[in-house]
Order: sequence, then C-alpha cells, then structure tokens
Amino acid sequence: MHYEGENVIKVAGLVYFMLFCYLYDYFFGGYKLFESGDPIQIELGAALIPSVFMFGISEANRLNEAKIKDLEERLSKLENTSGGARDEE
Repeated sequence: MHYEGENVIKVAGLVYFMLFCYLYDYFFGGYKLFESGDPIQIELGAALIPSVFMFGISEANRLNEAKIKDLEERLSKLENTSGGARDEE
C-alpha cells in the first residue's frame, strides 16, 4: 500500500539522480561530447538526452498505472462490502 512519505522519497530520489548526472558530466567530461566535433560523440550525446526523458515518462506512466489498478481494487472491495450489507437488510 501507500504511505504518507512516499512522494518525498520519490522526489529525493529524482534530485539525487539529477545531481549524480550533473556530477558525472562535470567530472568525466560529458559536456565535451558536444565540443569535440566527433560525429559519433555528438550523436551519442544527442541520443542520451531524449532517452533520459523517455525513461522518466515511462517510469511515471508505470507508477500511475499501478496507482490506478490499486484504486480500482480498493473500489471493487468497497462495492463488494457495501453490496453485502444491503442484501442482509
């Protein structure tokens, strides 16, 4: 199930991931992919940016689908419990 601090943990994880990517680019020269002029490195750098966004979108989609499924299950349980109480009356 879900608990109150779940969103805080997700945001903290996203911030740590962004910080890691920034530090990786800074220390290992990721920004030089675009300055070198090598076509393979430029294509690699250009492909890296959309792939990170696509991963984020697919991860958000997966989490939202899981939440919808959980809510549908809870709704069906509530409908089943309220329907059973009406039959007994």
